Amino acid sequence: MTNWSRLAVVISSRRLSVLLLCGLLSACALGKPSFSLPDRSDVTVRQEEARVAAVLAADTSGKLLSQPLQGPAKCEVRLLRKVSSTDFVYAECTAGDEGFAFPLKLDGRTVTSPDDGSYYASSISRIFPSDIAAALNADAERYRP
Repeated sequence: MTNWSRLAVVISSRRLSVLLLCGLLSACALGKPSFSLPDRSDVTVRQEEARVAAVLAADTSGKLLSQPLQGPAKCEVRLLRKVSSTDFVYAECTAGDEGFAFPLKLDGRTVTSPDDGSYYASSISRIFPSDIAAALNADAERYRP
């Protein structure tokens, strides 16, 4: 093998290494949220999550949620974003053997939750800001509390 042939092999293997590294870095970047989550170490974020959880847990009549929970409920909330008086959250509430877990929008005392089945993705896009909707439609489970 001539020196030029060896050089070509080295360059080709380095190109392949660079391509593989770029591919790995791209795959790792896909694991991160495509929007900035509020910092849960911030006391105001924790207070807002607790406030929203209390509002949802107190809704045993079903006035806020389409599916009322029977008995005292326990809710955990992950704040996705707060805009003025509107909270975009992922909520998980349980009462006894029943419960729910899904993203929702709380505007004052009005809750908007996504539709079921084949309407889920389009309702997420309608309810949430576009960056949050895209992230939820890609992998909603990662944002559970």
